[in-house]
Amino acid sequence: MTYVDQEIPVGPMNSSNATFILTFAPNPPKSLDLYYNGVHLQDGLGYNLSNNIITMSAGYIPRPGTSLVACYRTL
Repeated sequence: MTYVDQEIPVGPMNSSNATFILTFAPNPPKSLDLYYNGVHLQDGLGYNLSNNIITMSAGYIPRPGTSLVACYRTL
């Protein structure tokens, strides 16, 4: 098992892009801790996770200058 800390998901933060990519798929998926400007988001509320792809929910799509940080476990 590997721990990934402080990863910045890949994708433009431009007020319209809702899809961001992690280097690895979190395993277990619930191990993902995603922080939006320092606030911990819940899967299904602020975002949805599918494999290593994060899709941000409406109202949580990052604007320029937004901090988006992920911590998770993987195999």
